[in-house]
Amino acid sequence: MPDAMIENSTARAAAHDPYERRTPRPPWRKIAIRLLRLVVGALIGAGVGFGVHHVISPNYGTRYIAVPLPAIPSLPSLRAIPKEPIETKVGEQVVYSNPGSRGEVAFTVTKITLDGKCTEQFASGPENGHYIFVDLTVETSPDIGPGYGTELFNPLNFSLMGPDGVTQTGNALMSNQTSGCLSRGRALPVVLGAGQKYQGTVVLDARTTSGALTLAPLGGGLRNADSWKWRLGETT
Repeated sequence: MPDAMIENSTARAAAHDPYERRTPRPPWRKIAIRLLRLVVGALIGAGVGFGVHHVISPNYGTRYIAVPLPAIPSLPSLRAIPKEPIETKVGEQVVYSNPGSRGEVAFTVTKITLDGKCTEQFASGPENGHYIFVDLTVETSPDIGPGYGTELFNPLNFSLMGPDGVTQTGNALMSNQTSGCLSRGRALPVVLGAGQKYQGTVVLDARTTSGALTLAPLGGGLRNADSWKWRLGETT
């Protein structure tokens, strides 16, 4: 076989030899990749978003690089804002509907007695300075769900903001003395049945007899529920 043909055959075999050693990549490429990683890491730590673009290189084929994207503005908060209490007069009927439950409760504050006097034999004076009696009439619809009494007329659901702007919450308005102040027949039941009418009194132990008295279901824990406010100075 002629020498020229042998040389051509050897060249073609080398071109298709899978075990042929490839030309080593230049060392600057490794250094560039490390620097790119450091820069990308620093930008991510600073809150910069990235997209991925591909670039075709004549020496190394297709490669992918990270390209900074414009920052996306944060969305506004979707937290619910509590409703303001509804200004209510003594003698005005209001209707309460528990969000997510059936039925309604219609009630009226018929009288608010400031510095009320206990009627039970062994009752003692108020711990905070003044007893406030809240007389109510209540009517429940036939389809109310359970828990309306504890959600609505529990003394813990009342609060009193005095003329100095200081609010006394339900925990402070319900002392040991309030439970033994009036007879059970006069106190408003805690549990309300469906399709019933009630008449009773809620006793509060307050530090003042003026300001705004508020009733909020679950102490204001239901963000979409109504609450009501009575001005004590106007409803003696």
